[in-house]
Amino acid sequence: MRLTPVLALLVSLLMNPVAHARNDYVSPKGSDHHRGTLRAPWRTLAYAVRQARPGDHLWLEGGNYTGGVVIDRPGTAHHWITLSAYHGQKVVVVDAHRHKDDLYFYCNGFKPLYWRVEGLDLVGGDDYVVKIDVPDVQLIGNDMHSSHDDIVKLVRTAAHVVIERNRIHDNDAKDGANAQGVDIVGASNVRVAYNRVYNIPSFGMFAKGNASHVVFAHNVLDHIYSRGIMLGQATGIQFMIPGRTYETYDSVIRDNVIEHTGGACVATASSWRPRIYDNYCRDVATRNTAGIFVSNESEIHQAGTDVYIHNNVIILGGSRPAVEIAPNAMTSDRTLHIDHNLYWSPKGARGVRFSWVRGLGEGKFSFYFVSFSTWQRLTGFDRDSMVSPPTLAMERRILGGAVGLPSSGASLH
Repeated sequence: MRLTPVLALLVSLLMNPVAHARNDYVSPKGSDHHRGTLRAPWRTLAYAVRQARPGDHLWLEGGNYTGGVVIDRPGTAHHWITLSAYHGQKVVVVDAHRHKDDLYFYCNGFKPLYWRVEGLDLVGGDDYVVKIDVPDVQLIGNDMHSSHDDIVKLVRTAAHVVIERNRIHDNDAKDGANAQGVDIVGASNVRVAYNRVYNIPSFGMFAKGNASHVVFAHNVLDHIYSRGIMLGQATGIQFMIPGRTYETYDSVIRDNVIEHTGGACVATASSWRPRIYDNYCRDVATRNTAGIFVSNESEIHQAGTDVYIHNNVIILGGSRPAVEIAPNAMTSDRTLHIDHNLYWSPKGARGVRFSWVRGLGEGKFSFYFVSFSTWQRLTGFDRDSMVSPPTLAMERRILGGAVGLPSSGASLH
């Protein structure tokens, strides 16, 4: 049977509901009794989200919207649902009623959601600004701040998430509180890149809890009370996957600029094959740990394996070591590789010190705050590293690669 063009179109529409994908509009001056068009927009974000179908684009006109919204209507792999500001207008989504999260991505069965959120100002949340419980969510170019705990929280079921080009800053918590910029527990295949992260009362970003294939790249972090970026940390046993013992697997910290941290610039704990390279750290470890910190913080005491830390610039801000290896940090010393780094201290070469604290039963001596040459001799590490002030050309090369800064005519700091 040969279908006429009209009949073929009807069959296509019936077989492919995405053909009805549309632009929907929301405005503080609209009404949820309207049709959601540009001339007759809806009023509330919660109502608009409930109407979303695969391929739809929800446009928010400028103004304030009530947050505390659960996003649970899925798109498809080829027809994502997009939520964004209309023509770049200022759109603020505020959780004024102190729900747990300003936006919460969730779906029964933890199926992929296929949502993209772009260009919004997301404020508050009694726990998080954004919590993601499902695969395939993208946060692009948003301004996220003022939650009581973490700004962005991912859990084990949040695979294939992208967090790019956002501002992530100013938790509503005191310094030292358990409140991170980005907190990833158990998620896999996550990319966190080109974000600006600042004024965080704990860790800037970390992944832990059996997280795998997480990449932290090209981020700029500034004024972090504790550690900058970390692979691994301490996760409750109840949150770990049975049979998986490492805090992270095959994950990367690379090409980041991290300044003004109280603790380590970059760190890893209890992780399998972490890769930490090409990061620029300035005024770091002003209060504790070290510029680079390798530790065992696992609740099941899993040491790290196959750790590579190369091509980093560590400019210390205090008297802490440039590198510190904590007790029982490694399954074997032979799987720790540290080299091709540049270290500098305001106190000159004498201010660049190194420590390796051995645990009971490790069978080797500990050393504290030793010189660079002694560190090289005792460990064999950093054979091709230097202790020297970074030159302007070197800074431009490193920072330009990390965040795309111009090669001339712009201040670096």
